[in-house]
Amino acid sequence: MSITEKLIYEVRSWFELYFIRGLPNGFIGTRIRRIYWKWRVKQMGAKSIICRMAQIEVPVLVRIGDNFLLGDHAIVNPGESKGIFIGSNVSIASNAFLRAANHSFDRLDIPISMQGHNSASIEYDGKEYSIVIEDDVWIAYNAVIVSGAKIGKGSVIAAGSVVSSVIPPWSIVVGNPGRVIGNREKKNIVSKSNEIS
Repeated sequence: MSITEKLIYEVRSWFELYFIRGLPNGFIGTRIRRIYWKWRVKQMGAKSIICRMAQIEVPVLVRIGDNFLLGDHAIVNPGESKGIFIGSNVSIASNAFLRAANHSFDRLDIPISMQGHNSASIEYDGKEYSIVIEDDVWIAYNAVIVSGAKIGKGSVIAAGSVVSSVIPPWSIVVGNPGRVIGNREKKNIVSKSNEIS
């Protein structure tokens, strides 16, 4: 990185922190952040809300659908990966963390910090990503989503859960590592059949 590139990065980081991310979650702050992130992110749908101090790192590797919510202090970071896909009507709560690249640590002859990164490859909709979150997903407070996670449509990821694998549609996931404890679709079918009888 040249000195000019470093200077541009530094100025943009300060601007983003104090004049974009730090704005209150009111009408004006929310609108300014929406305009800014729509300009920075590779693809971002309509009516998205990026809350105060939320962060989208390497925005050129992130695709976001419509009606997206990123809560306060949440982080979306593709790092050195194939990118992150987030569908429509996805809510990511405060302090959640999405990280699509992992440190490589296979070699013992050099420090881990010097081994670079690796990431999973998930084919979705004709493209490759390292994390895929399908439509209508809720990721709760402090959840962590890492490389290799594919979260199926309509799923709920409970607070504090860690997800690194494929989660079927309509799943309810808890824990570290994240495990499926229920299915929203089956629960809904049971509820409707009870209403009929």
